[in-house]
Amino acid sequence: VLLLMFMAGLEVDPKSLLKVGKPAIFAGIFGVFVPMLLIIPVVMYFDYPFAKALFVGILLASMSTSISAQVMLELGVLQKQEGLTMLGAALVDDAIVILLLSLFIAVNPGGIITEADNRSVFEVLFRIVAFLVIAIPLSWIVLPRIANAMYKLPIAEGTLMLAIVSTLLLSFASEYFGGIAGITGAFIAGMSLRQSRRGVVEQIERGIHAVNYGLLVPLFFVS
Repeated sequence: VLLLMFMAGLEVDPKSLLKVGKPAIFAGIFGVFVPMLLIIPVVMYFDYPFAKALFVGILLASMSTSISAQVMLELGVLQKQEGLTMLGAALVDDAIVILLLSLFIAVNPGGIITEADNRSVFEVLFRIVAFLVIAIPLSWIVLPRIANAMYKLPIAEGTLMLAIVSTLLLSFASEYFGGIAGITGAFIAGMSLRQSRRGVVEQIERGIHAVNYGLLVPLFFVS
């Protein structure tokens, strides 16, 4: 999943993604709250309290960003306006669901979470914003320079190693420090390394493509 989102980030032009920001945001918002409005009454119909119905609604409102990105990548529409809008909407959807879930666990209405999170709502929001503000510019500046330098060294698959390590580190940081999904960190790593020299990007694409389609993608979809 992480390398699928890394590949999506490697393929997406950040400027083009920003151009579809407004429709992507609206689609992501509707993609969360419309399913919740449909799911909550259904769960309450089976005599569950509103707090539990809300929890189930939040969980089921999330769409699989990695699968959406993979399908669009296979169809060759990821860099088109429609593909960018769908990808942006999926990212917004996941971000909203993670935020709502974090807030729900922090508030814990009705005490339905047995191991409640003692973090305040402010702390949840602060961690998410702080991680994004620090991780995105830092990765954007540092990773391409390291990749360009490693490309010149006589190291077998050095840039591929950097891509995998940076993906894993940013994914871990996004969950541990930012409290958001690891796929967010993987996507940031892909977009950052996209700023490297063209030869570096092509070498990373070939390596990740072999790892993904030779082993990880088949295992992901059959499991």
